[in-house]
Amino acid sequence: MDASVWRGRAAVTITLLSIGYAVGLLAWVVFEPAFNGQTLLEYGGVASLVITAQPLVFALVMWAILHHRCTVGSQAATAAAWTLGLLFLAYSVVGALTIAAGAFPAAALLLVAVMITPRAPQPTT
Repeated sequence: MDASVWRGRAAVTITLLSIGYAVGLLAWVVFEPAFNGQTLLEYGGVASLVITAQPLVFALVMWAILHHRCTVGSQAATAAAWTLGLLFLAYSVVGALTIAAGAFPAAALLLVAVMITPRAPQPTT
């Protein structure tokens, strides 16, 4: 198997793991009692769900960017993936004790996916 095919499949798998983690995080907010027998959704309202949905939204956006990078070879997609990946990782570290709690695993997985996603060859003119 070609190395770029392996790297592409690995990047998709890692991105899907990030999406799965984000869905699990949302399920935790909705179903797992956290404060005085209340779930985070019951305790904090819809705002808790919106805040916790950040890793899922970001993972889906990154999947689209990485897919574009892999299939088209876009330099802009490469730059966007690295920039957004690093910014989300920094956000998840700085906000770990507040609004971004739980985002770090998704951010770390996505940054690994950015590192290994192959870039499609540029067409020759």
